Amino acid sequence: MAHKVLDWIDLKSRPTLPALSVTSPQQTPTSSWSAGPVAALTVGFYPDAWAVLCGDAPLDEIPPAIADVFQRSKPVCDAQSWAELCAAMRPIWQSVRGKNDDWRGSDKVADWARHITMRAALSGTGKSLRSAERRLRRWTGHSQQSIKFFSKIEALQALHMSRPKAPLADIAAEADFSDQSHMGRAVKRATGFSPGQLNKLVETDEAFWCYRLLGERF
Repeated sequence: MAHKVLDWIDLKSRPTLPALSVTSPQQTPTSSWSAGPVAALTVGFYPDAWAVLCGDAPLDEIPPAIADVFQRSKPVCDAQSWAELCAAMRPIWQSVRGKNDDWRGSDKVADWARHITMRAALSGTGKSLRSAERRLRRWTGHSQQSIKFFSKIEALQALHMSRPKAPLADIAAEADFSDQSHMGRAVKRATGFSPGQLNKLVETDEAFWCYRLLGERF
């Protein structure tokens, strides 16, 4: 969903990415591979916030001020370093955010989705649904349908984390899917795996550490 800045701190083999890189919003999972040990920092930005930070610069380039913060923050490996990076980013964000933007942010996609959808509906001269959709896509790189889809996947993950041993059919019903197959298709679209495969891999495969990390939000 988000723009992500990757800070490659230490690579013992030749990196396939530069020291700093950014990826635009996507609707499919990403993966990476390294021949040896690697330490990296990934920071996610909501697409509309990243566009504001970039200003007139291309969205696939890292603004110099942000690049400088990441370069000076290495290595980010503990809570104190992370707090220092956030403190360095705060004045940059405060200098460019809109005066009427009072949203304080959230790590929940659903919270952001409600905020950005309402903002799209109330901003600009065109008040039609089509105008709002165009603004939403321009600000986020996603359609309203896509944003709703990822909000639903997030709610599904939260439900699974609260009831990890519950039958998948029960989870599907509680998550407002028509049936277990409907839920399975949605999970596979979002992750590339069926719910059963994904749950097993998250529990047993270190390559799926990010899913465990995301689950700690709930």
